[in-house]
Amino acid sequence: MQAVQRSAAMYKETLSKGNLSGIVVALIVLALGVILSFAGLWIIGVPVAILALFMGGKRIKVWKCSKCGYFFERA
Repeated sequence: MQAVQRSAAMYKETLSKGNLSGIVVALIVLALGVILSFAGLWIIGVPVAILALFMGGKRIKVWKCSKCGYFFERA
C-alpha cells in the first residue's frame, strides 16, 4: 500500500460545467423572452429572459489542490 502525501493545501472552489444542449435551450428561451418583451408582453418576457440566464450549466463544489490542480467533489 502506498502512502498519500498531503503537503499541498486544498481549498474550496466552485466549477462550472455546461453541456451544449443545455446552452442551446437557454439561448432559445432567452430569445423567446426578448421577443415577448419587444412584442409588448414585457411582464412575461422579462422574467422568462432572466430565467434563461440561470439555465444551461451546472455548478459543482469541489476541493482543489493548490499545487497540482487536482480536484474532487465536496459532499
